[in-house]
Amino acid sequence: MDQVREWLDYPAWGVLMRKHRSTMKLLPGARGFTLIEFVTTIAVMCALMLLAMPSMSTWIGSSKIRTVADSLQNGLRLAQTEALRRNRQMVFSLINEANPQLAASLNAVDNGSN
Repeated sequence: MDQVREWLDYPAWGVLMRKHRSTMKLLPGARGFTLIEFVTTIAVMCALMLLAMPSMSTWIGSSKIRTVADSLQNGLRLAQTEALRRNRQMVFSLINEANPQLAASLNAVDNGSN
């Protein structure tokens, strides 16, 4: 503590403080960060999140569309593969059913409609 007082009494104390900053020890109550630093950090993070939200919602919408398109393509490929494997016409139908097991009971008639 006496060494800090000597540094503060020194006429060129700014130069001396910069020179010996790495050797200074923190006081017991001088750990962590202040409330102002914390609030500033939170405010900057919120501002960045507000800027990122519109592009994030666009990305989520595009991702959902891509997922549906991939599912349709996979279903068509599966129907094509099964038609080739069984050597007969297969029916690809879209249903609005929460339980896909109920869709297994669908039977195609000769003209391909359900």
